[in-house]
Amino acid sequence: MQRLGHAPHGIRDAYARHYFGFPDFRRALTPHNAPYLSPEALQKLMQHRSFKTTMGYITLANQVNQAAERCVVPMVLKAIGKAEAS
Repeated sequence: MQRLGHAPHGIRDAYARHYFGFPDFRRALTPHNAPYLSPEALQKLMQHRSFKTTMGYITLANQVNQAAERCVVPMVLKAIGKAEAS
């Protein structure tokens, strides 16, 4: 995987026009993938030098996922979600 800083100029320039950055990608990547990937694989995907940094993201992802499981969702919203998924 190539770091963005070493990417060809056209890719860097196109990326710079967006309102999000690589740190946003990392924050989005972790909660969805932490349960399925090894910490070492996640570290490589997130391009962390320090394993401690990756473990911090994994800890946060676990907390977020646990909190999401405890959220109360009104039945009407559950019904809407099921209808949209069909």
